[in-house]
Amino acid sequence: MQEDQRHRILGSGHGTRLGRAASRARRFGSDGQPPALSSARRRWIMYLFNHRHLIPATTLGQRYRQSLARQAEVLLAADSTIARLADEPIDISNYLFPNELQVTNVPLKKMLLIGSCLSEEYLNRFRDIDPDLKVRHIFLNNLQQLPKLTAAQLDTYQLQYIQLPLREVLTDRIVRICDIDRAHGFGEILDDARSILAAMLDAAMAYNTQHGLLTLVANFFVPQGPAAPSLASLGGEDDLIALITELNSTLAYLVRTYKNAYLADVNSLANSYGKRNFLDDIIYFYSHGSVLGSKVVINEAWAQHDNWPVWSAPNCARIEPVPDLAALYQLQPEPFFKLVLDQIRHLHRVTQQVDQVKIVIFDLDNTLWRGQIAEHYETGQAWPDLHNWPVGMWETVHHLRRRGILVSLCSKNDESLVRDRWSRAVGVPWISLDDFIAPKINWDRKSENVRAILSELNLTSKSALFVDDSPVERSEVLSGVPGIRAIGGNPFVTRRILLWSAETQRSVMTDESMNRETSYRGILTRNAEMESMDRESFLQSLQIRIQVDHITEIDSPLLPRVLELANKTTQFNTTGLKWTPPELTTFIENQGAVFAFSVQDKFADYGLVGAIFISDSIIRQFVMSCRVLGNDVEVNALKQILELVRDQDERPSILGMITPTEVNGPCQDIFLRSGFQAIETPNTFAITKATL
Repeated sequence: MQEDQRHRILGSGHGTRLGRAASRARRFGSDGQPPALSSARRRWIMYLFNHRHLIPATTLGQRYRQSLARQAEVLLAADSTIARLADEPIDISNYLFPNELQVTNVPLKKMLLIGSCLSEEYLNRFRDIDPDLKVRHIFLNNLQQLPKLTAAQLDTYQLQYIQLPLREVLTDRIVRICDIDRAHGFGEILDDARSILAAMLDAAMAYNTQHGLLTLVANFFVPQGPAAPSLASLGGEDDLIALITELNSTLAYLVRTYKNAYLADVNSLANSYGKRNFLDDIIYFYSHGSVLGSKVVINEAWAQHDNWPVWSAPNCARIEPVPDLAALYQLQPEPFFKLVLDQIRHLHRVTQQVDQVKIVIFDLDNTLWRGQIAEHYETGQAWPDLHNWPVGMWETVHHLRRRGILVSLCSKNDESLVRDRWSRAVGVPWISLDDFIAPKINWDRKSENVRAILSELNLTSKSALFVDDSPVERSEVLSGVPGIRAIGGNPFVTRRILLWSAETQRSVMTDESMNRETSYRGILTRNAEMESMDRESFLQSLQIRIQVDHITEIDSPLLPRVLELANKTTQFNTTGLKWTPPELTTFIENQGAVFAFSVQDKFADYGLVGAIFISDSIIRQFVMSCRVLGNDVEVNALKQILELVRDQDERPSILGMITPTEVNGPCQDIFLRSGFQAIETPNTFAITKATL
């Protein structure tokens, strides 16, 4: 294969082109600007550069390689977009919450803000940052009850953000910490604090427990500096920092016991930004946990209050006047407030599961390792270094896999050479070729290989991300696979984008998510066997088993997976409805029927893969994972469910509706294939109950 590619470059006149390309490099002006080149010529030069290892190692060949390197360098430098991306520093917001994978805008328009004095400051700053964001603030201290809001009122809010006061949890006795040391230590304090925290959280979560409102709960700021009696006590049972850290762990556990509720790790956010820029524990008591220098007027007032208070007029109250607080400590609280709001938006986006990445397809050379495996990992020469970003990328692969995101390969290389030299490029056994599903290592166009991978796995391009160091290859894939996203030019940002973007994070991990890779490997095995027999024989050999569950309780453990299917599935989704937990709860409480079905065959247990929503003898929505599409699972599951609902009311027929979209073609004939008949209403189908 490699020899064939060599002929593609050097044979059939391409050698002449190469010579012309080399001579063209010598005509580049002294200002370093390239001559006017067509886009096709630019792509050709970059193609030759990316395959320069195939050029013979002769004197002329070396000259060609050097010429191509010069041309490629100038062409890339002339690309203002690439130059700008390379030169622009990354601001703190994009650093923590990468937006490179965002396609769909999901604005935060209205929210509830519940908390103590710090939340009041959040309210004022959020309004300054985003005047269009509507925020209702509810002050909360201790165990006070929240004002009653109707379901209709709560439906207007996208989420609530809860900030509990650490001071109320620890109580003010924590200030006389030496008395605690002399008594029973932190054991009793921690037990009491946990009980208070649970009760306070329960009171603050009323809107969540009553109506399922999406809830983000901020944890506590862990103080700066030493708060233990001695160096030997750091991290021990009498360290206040360890105590507050333990309370944060308790809070995280408690939040997980509620539905549609998530932790907002504001303490980690503060660590990344720098607590020295805003945290008030250098002035106040440790459990106050608020922002210092958030208002210039207040800072000036404190200096004025200490220097020229009323009670010392007309004399200065201090021998040495104190300076402005913000100037003294170089406080910068404003960016922190913006980061808190950015974190809220980020977490909201994660919970909505928008633009989710289901598969990441990696290049190899200069993407998972440094250099080119064919040229730089030969016997008898020094191999490129594996430290820094390559080892980080290897770990990244596994973190993606544990989130249920598939990983694959698409590389222009000789596969046998890659297998032979894999251990050279990957110097530690952290990743193997077997970690990647449906890899394509050949000399075909990468867009063709990417389309083949997606076709084999029955995935859409919108759910795929392509990672490649070459701008030419990324451009070719973006052009040839519409809807796909592509990154990879800068190895210093790739890992962060892959792991920190909202589009690669999951709000919950269901059993199906954790077993997704195993399921897809079973699909590949199944497809390989299908090619060896006719369809009817193949379907009989699969030994397909379908289990249907009627979900009647709003606390059913199946509901999170049903929500995931309804909100993430695009291809087999008859109406495209999106559900929030409160909406689904209301649907069930109003006698709506939700049926979920799980599928197994001799190759794999695919878990819960489909759901049907029915009310008033109308199928409101039918969603199913495309992992089981094509084996008549959808028809058989629908027939089983129709038999279950046949006698639920007196209506003579059951209706099914289709809302056509650009991508839900696979389900648009499901009702016709299941015995329904089209009626006069567009995209609506009916089946008589008597025929079931």
